[in-house]
Amino acid sequence: MTGMVGVEKPGLQAIRTRAGAQSLTAFAKLYLGHRFNLPWNPMHTDLAADLQDINRRPLRLAVAAPDGYGKSSLLSFALILWALAYRKTRCIVLGSSTRTAAGEYLCGIDTELRRNELLKRDFPHLRDIERASGASGSRASPPRLICVPGIAKVHTIGPSSSLTEVSFEGSPPDLIVLDEFDLGVDDS
Repeated sequence: MTGMVGVEKPGLQAIRTRAGAQSLTAFAKLYLGHRFNLPWNPMHTDLAADLQDINRRPLRLAVAAPDGYGKSSLLSFALILWALAYRKTRCIVLGSSTRTAAGEYLCGIDTELRRNELLKRDFPHLRDIERASGASGSRASPPRLICVPGIAKVHTIGPSSSLTEVSFEGSPPDLIVLDEFDLGVDDS
């Protein structure tokens, strides 16, 4: 039985889900290893540790690092999937310099939710998601939101969007990730 595809030893699912619940780093390595195939550095480890408490205490973080350093992969991808998998938040806002750019991040999450068989096997509530079409109304354009029915919603915004228009089943946003988001602050 060990050589059969799709068959695993009893208890492995429980070990994986328990390890992933305790650590965003473990979740990323266990479920998203194909996206996190380079060694983690101290910034990733420290940032993942800071993010562990997203639903236990108010948390505001500003992260600055060079391009290609993995900020978006951790914050705009792994964190949001982790929050959905473990039902840590109900109303997630993902913002970027444009709503289309935020939609591109959301498209990666959407693709992962559709194709990652291990994620869907260990977290059955992630199997059936609803996806709203993008700005053009086309399913080919980046999505504006995805919803895990009864669990959570991920909604995209751009700089001209208002957070007052975003809620999920009466709940206001409880996780806001702004990735390369221009706040329109004058530096002078």
